[in-house]
Amino acid sequence: MAAKSGTLVTSQSKNVHIVELLIEMVRNYLALYDKPHPKHKDSLLKDDLRSGTRESCAIRLVQAYAISRITFIAPYLKWLASECYKIDCMIRKAFKTAVGTPNACTVGFQGRSGETLMLSEVGGKDTELDSLDDCQVTIQGCPATLFARRLRNCHIRCGPVASSVFVEECESCTFLVACHQLRVHDSLKCEFRVHVQTRSIIEDSNELLFGKYDFVYDGDEQDWCASHLDRTVNNWNKVDDFNWLAADKPSPNWELSRV
Repeated sequence: MAAKSGTLVTSQSKNVHIVELLIEMVRNYLALYDKPHPKHKDSLLKDDLRSGTRESCAIRLVQAYAISRITFIAPYLKWLASECYKIDCMIRKAFKTAVGTPNACTVGFQGRSGETLMLSEVGGKDTELDSLDDCQVTIQGCPATLFARRLRNCHIRCGPVASSVFVEECESCTFLVACHQLRVHDSLKCEFRVHVQTRSIIEDSNELLFGKYDFVYDGDEQDWCASHLDRTVNNWNKVDDFNWLAADKPSPNWELSRV
């Protein structure tokens, strides 16, 4: 019995060590983003380096190499999600520090209630929506990234986003977004009508609804081109729930729209 217990502990320790290596690999991958290896033969890596943002590259790497190919990774998915979120935060902070004037590259709205809001000069800029209640928000253009935090009873329509959309602490909202990746944290009773290149990621969220993106406006073709999104690839119906690890049963925290 002691030998079996010792073997189990050793195996668990080895698994934890490999997960740590995965996280380190993601960090190294981010560093590699600035200096692509011409001799690297991994087509996924090369494609991501050519077309993706740093955070989407990191998450894609975890999805491709960890979640789908290493069977014992399931107990550590939440940890990986947390680490990747930290990486995203570091990237955003480093980018704003490098620019030196964060406000120059960030647009959006904060602390509004019961208003109809419009943004159009968003090309290449981070767009942030924070602490909005009962608002209708329309964003025409191609933001670099979209951050939505602490929204209640809001309807958000956004043109194609060049990288990722982050949704945190939102309730009873509708989002129409097109992006490389969608990540949802701590949100409740929200509907997402999306055009997304990778699988959406949700965590600590429930009663979510997913459907197809249907926002069109004058000049949107130019914004689609600027975003480099592939309009023929839409994973709107593919969602990874980091709080639901059962492979044989669908997550109860989200469902597909019947419309």
